[in-house]
Amino acid sequence: MKKIISAALVFALLFAFAGCAGKQEADGKSAEKQAVASSAVFPEMVLNTNEYIIYQNIFYNNQGKDYAGKEVVKKGIFTVLYDKYSDVDRYYVWGYNDQTMCCDWQWELSPEDKENLPSPGSKVTVEGVLEYDDDALDKYIIKNASVKAENEFKDAGFDVDMATMDGTLERVQVASVLNHSDKFEGKTIRVYGRIQTSGYIQHPYYDKAFSFPFEYDGEMLPIGTPAIVTGTFSQGTIKNAVVTEYAY
Repeated sequence: MKKIISAALVFALLFAFAGCAGKQEADGKSAEKQAVASSAVFPEMVLNTNEYIIYQNIFYNNQGKDYAGKEVVKKGIFTVLYDKYSDVDRYYVWGYNDQTMCCDWQWELSPEDKENLPSPGSKVTVEGVLEYDDDALDKYIIKNASVKAENEFKDAGFDVDMATMDGTLERVQVASVLNHSDKFEGKTIRVYGRIQTSGYIQHPYYDKAFSFPFEYDGEMLPIGTPAIVTGTFSQGTIKNAVVTEYAY
């Protein structure tokens, strides 16, 4: 960082001593670079650290207006959430920021065709325009978004389907199920995560507090393998589980 700052100071001094024509040319190039840097075209791959910078700028650094009106592309997982407070369905594409899979980013979108959307949980490519919208949960939304399925995830009609959720939402749901197990007794359930130990599937955040127990008679997948676990929730665990390797 110090090297970058020093280099910037050197260039600033050079520009200060340049002639008027040279300054105008430099300013033009600087403006061009700034426009490129502020572009809201998201990484085409979800495993890209640039997404973290864009997300922070828009939702935490009050720079959303710098990205509004820009065409965006985002690959990730499609999900639909019912917002009981606003009585609306909200559509999201989410995915992981980097290879450590420590953080996931949710981008709300407004599909241009709500009649032909892929199943929640499908890997998709979303293209649209980022705009300010007072009705959006976080005030910025990808509008008129096309949602193209890259890997269709079939809805099997489970009572509780956590495989379609991003990390934040899944952690909340896991805690809800385990802490209020009586309300979920006998419900069919599907969970996405990584095999932690024999009999546990762990949320991708590697947070042991959100490990989910299951009973499985088959050959266990290696620890760390991404998997889907399905079965019936009973007495605090997933009974008669089916374990399937599944990497988004």
